Amino acid sequence: MEEFKNRLKSLRIEKGITQKDLGDRLKLSESAIGMYERGERQPSIDLLKKIADFFDVSRPYLLGDSDIRTSSDKNEMYFFDKDKWSDEEIEEARTFIKVRRQMKKNKK
Repeated sequence: MEEFKNRLKSLRIEKGITQKDLGDRLKLSESAIGMYERGERQPSIDLLKKIADFFDVSRPYLLGDSDIRTSSDKNEMYFFDKDKWSDEEIEEARTFIKVRRQMKKNKK
């Protein structure tokens, strides 16, 4: 969960809120938020879901397991019969999608 602490802090700063603000919104203390950001405490699954929902990011993104940031981005892969794909094939497809998006952005 090393990446979690970094992503949590980055998302909070990006949103322009303090640890206290985030704690108030998640019904946690400012101290607890600081502990999560320093990696001194690990979130429960329920809290992880609340944090991901608050920042509108996917849980794998929040944990550092994926660079797919939003829920809508992660849902793209579900139009495939994902149960027949290996993890490697799914990751290759995600990488392809990211590259194609970047190519489209560069054309603009």
